[in-house]
Amino acid sequence: GSSSEEQLVERIETELQRLVKTGTDIKFKAAPEFDAGWDVRQVKNVINNALKDRQVDIILAVGSLVTKAAAQPDVRLSKPFVSTFVQRADIIGIPFEKGQGLKDNFNMIVIPQRAERDIRAFQELIHFKKLHIGFSKAEESFLENKQNGLLQYEDSLGIELELVPISDDVPGSIAGLDPDTEAFLVTRISHLKPDQRSHLIDELNARKIPTFSLVGYPDVELGVLAALAPDITEQIIRRVALNLHRLIRGERTDNLATALTVDSQMLINTRTA
Repeated sequence: GSSSEEQLVERIETELQRLVKTGTDIKFKAAPEFDAGWDVRQVKNVINNALKDRQVDIILAVGSLVTKAAAQPDVRLSKPFVSTFVQRADIIGIPFEKGQGLKDNFNMIVIPQRAERDIRAFQELIHFKKLHIGFSKAEESFLENKQNGLLQYEDSLGIELELVPISDDVPGSIAGLDPDTEAFLVTRISHLKPDQRSHLIDELNARKIPTFSLVGYPDVELGVLAALAPDITEQIIRRVALNLHRLIRGERTDNLATALTVDSQMLINTRTA
C-alpha cells in the first residue's frame, strides 16, 4: 500500500479543494525529480528542483529530511515552503518563536510537547536503565545530536540510549536485540509503509519487549504498549490546507501559525500489557 505520507497529501489536497473558490484551478505536481528517495545527499537537490520549476508556485514538503534541509541558513527559499512534518520542540531544533517561524517563505508545524516528557512517562511505567530507539537511518542526525536530539537526555534521565536503525527488512533490523532488552521507543520511521510498521510492532511484542511510541495513539492501536500523544492527523490536514489556502490568497508565510497545541494523556494497550 501507499505510505502514510502519500495518504496524508491526498487528504490535504481534498481538504484544500473544499476551501478554494469555485473555478480556482489547483494542481498538485508530483514528479521523480521531487523525490529524494530517503537519500540525505539528494534532499537539497530536490528542493532546488522545485524552486526552479516554473510550474510550481508553492512547495508542499513531506517529512523531516526535506524540512530540516529547507530550514538551513544556506538554503534560500524563493517560493513559499509548507511542511506537513510535525516537530516536537526539542528534537530537531528548527528555529521558531512565539508560534511563528523565523525564516522567510518557510512554514512548518511545531508541537510544544517534548520527547523528554514521553521518555519519563515510559520510565514511570517500565523502570528501565537502557532504552533502545527505533529510527529511520536517514534521520539519525536528528536523534544523535547532543543538543537538539534524543541523546541529549542520557544524563538528565540517568539512562543509556541506543539507536536501532530500522530498514525495510523489519525482522533483520531488530534481530540483534538482546533477549533482555528492557524497553523500546518507536519514533516516526517515516519510510515504513503501514504494514511494515505493524510488522515491527508485532515483532517487538513477540519478543515481549515493552514499547512506547512518540507518534502516539495510532501506534497503541497497532499494539504498542503505551503513548501520550493523541492522533493529530486531522489537525495537521486542516492546518496545512488552511495555510496553503491563505498563501494562494496572497498572504505571506510569516503570517501563518506554526505552533499546534495538543492535549495528551497516557493511553495503554491492555492486550499488549
